[in-house]
Amino acid sequence: MRLSLFLLVSIAAVGQSPDYVRDVAPLLKSRCSGCHGALQQMKGLRLDKAESALAAGSLILTRVSGSSDLPVMPPVGKRLTADEVAVLRKWIEGAPAGAAARKKHWAFEPIAKPAAPVTRTAGWARNEVDAFILARLEREKIQPSGEAEKTTLLRRLSLDLVGLPPTMVEIREYLADARPDAYERTVDRLLASVHFGERWARPWLDRARYADSDGYEKDWVRPWAWRYRDYVINAFNRDMPFDRFTIDQIAGDLLPDATVEQKIATGFHRNTLTNREGGIDNEQFRFESTIDRTNTVSAAWLGLTTGCAQCHDHKYDPIRQKDYFSLFAYFDNVEEADIEAPRTGEMDPYLAKRDEYRATRAELLKEYGVPAVQATWERDMLEAAANPGKRTDWDLAWDCLLKLTEGGWDGARIMRKAESDRTERERDTLTDHFVRNYHFAVGQKKFRELKLPELDKLIDQYDASDDVELMRRLAHQMEEIITDEACFVPGFVMPFYRSANWRWVQYPEDYNVMTSESAGEWWLSWIDDDLKRETLEARQSGKTFSPQVRVFDQYKPKP
Repeated sequence: MRLSLFLLVSIAAVGQSPDYVRDVAPLLKSRCSGCHGALQQMKGLRLDKAESALAAGSLILTRVSGSSDLPVMPPVGKRLTADEVAVLRKWIEGAPAGAAARKKHWAFEPIAKPAAPVTRTAGWARNEVDAFILARLEREKIQPSGEAEKTTLLRRLSLDLVGLPPTMVEIREYLADARPDAYERTVDRLLASVHFGERWARPWLDRARYADSDGYEKDWVRPWAWRYRDYVINAFNRDMPFDRFTIDQIAGDLLPDATVEQKIATGFHRNTLTNREGGIDNEQFRFESTIDRTNTVSAAWLGLTTGCAQCHDHKYDPIRQKDYFSLFAYFDNVEEADIEAPRTGEMDPYLAKRDEYRATRAELLKEYGVPAVQATWERDMLEAAANPGKRTDWDLAWDCLLKLTEGGWDGARIMRKAESDRTERERDTLTDHFVRNYHFAVGQKKFRELKLPELDKLIDQYDASDDVELMRRLAHQMEEIITDEACFVPGFVMPFYRSANWRWVQYPEDYNVMTSESAGEWWLSWIDDDLKRETLEARQSGKTFSPQVRVFDQYKPKP
């Protein structure tokens, strides 16, 4: 309060024009809003908005100054001081006709390039940005710092652009580079590094609320979330235009002939938290997820937050509650869907094993009588959903279907589809949920009599062993190709089923032109100490050793 009074006195003394947001609004709020604010407008007078306060300007001045026979306002508490009245008078009398005298919001101003300021110190500024910094230093009567040493400059540059300190080799090379554009060359080298995208994607991923798991109590892993993360990293490294970066993430899936990359980009909207806790109201949390998407899009792209308008028109920004829920309605129509998004080189190995996998899976399900029991389960589940409270055990089973299917609430949507209309992925999702969670409806005794836990283990073991076989085959293929001079190291298949425990190999950017020697050295840089020792011993003894297969044995999923 003392600070506000000091500011008001200072403004009155020096003759500055009052600013509505800084000087006038706090005064009206503290002294007038109790009777003339958002909740109550006595005599129809509202003073919490600049427009209405200006419209009643002469009345305000008359009542707060006591220049009439009417009671002085405010009717209780201390009267406004002469300085406070002077601030109101200057604001009201100085406002442009028909305008609310307030600062324009920077987010609504057109982009303009300001002229570089003129400075007194010659030779220090090397570019226009330096000129702005120097002008402020001169205004504050501060001497600019001297130029940093080359090692300090390189460290700052490396940490800023790629998030990593320079290596000893990079330091020696930079110190030895006497060319006048050595600094610019280093900037170009760091901008071309893959680590540049990794470093500068991080602030955007924070804004996009990226995470590798759902959050909340269950906190399920999101095994393919990294595809969106990599999209953002690659966008920075490719210097993607911001308009395309924007369209891809907000509505890439709605573009004509949308590519897999553009569909992956809309994973921006899938980053919202997913609540699988028992007892939550699913529709309530779907609403909260939509609120999160609305708030995140506005904060990321509009230059301001709109969350206040969820409950009321924004006090200072031109965002009405109607505007907020118009944006909300766009996301309220969204239906989440998983897509097939294989990377280059992944489909062929998958397709080679697909028919065998489907046949074995079908045989296992038939052997354990799943099709008939699942059909009865689906009928009873839909009846429970239509008659909540009639059978509480089946109510629980329905609630688990909503929360424990892979997509989060996908189970109910899939179950309401005719079996002939379901995709293969949808059929697998529903069947897997039935095999694992039928006990919620019928109890553990019957669940075990049907031997469904045993079936679940068999399916998991087959999935894992199938993945291991694929990885072994590709590992041998890699070992054979590495012996060629200009070798191409194939990307490993990303299994379409459960294999979240793999330790994946990250190949270097130039893997397609690596010689056998450089490929071997790269492999040694990646593997752990035990594998490195065995590889070197095999080299010295002239024996053939396949460290790749050892890696997959070591890190294969546990049954």
